[in-house]
Amino acid sequence: MRRSLLPGALLIVAVVFVAVACGTGQGQPDEAHAEAEGEAELALHMSRLQRWTHKTALALQARNPELADFYLHEMEESIETIKTEAPTYEGYAIAKQTEQILDPSVEALDGVLDDSNWSAVDARLNELARSCNQCHQVTDHGVVKIDLADVPNPYPQDFSTSK
Repeated sequence: MRRSLLPGALLIVAVVFVAVACGTGQGQPDEAHAEAEGEAELALHMSRLQRWTHKTALALQARNPELADFYLHEMEESIETIKTEAPTYEGYAIAKQTEQILDPSVEALDGVLDDSNWSAVDARLNELARSCNQCHQVTDHGVVKIDLADVPNPYPQDFSTSK
């Protein structure tokens, strides 16, 4: 009985095709792919920063300086991560903008939090929101607007002090 060589030949062609197709994505990613990865990475970092900022605001609304200090520290860590892991985005110097616009308002909030001067804390929290929005404007993302005044609590968490 004679066998056809066609199925074996097709299998070899298919294996070679798959190997070549898989190999074309190796090495350096193309510019569009690299840019898309960077965008996704910055978005993830910004969502973490948003969560810590939101929780800081909720702790401040509850007048819980200890919890606010904890979340403010998490914010600062997220900001440092953004500066090191996503220093640029779409041609914008994110690390530089963060240092010039955001860092001073975070430091100012941290400075007044220790004194529990709530009117000063509220003013610094508003300044933090303005800093976020200013950075978004400078990087052509002004559509992203941060408002930290009277933020609702979507978390299953009590932000009040245990006193």
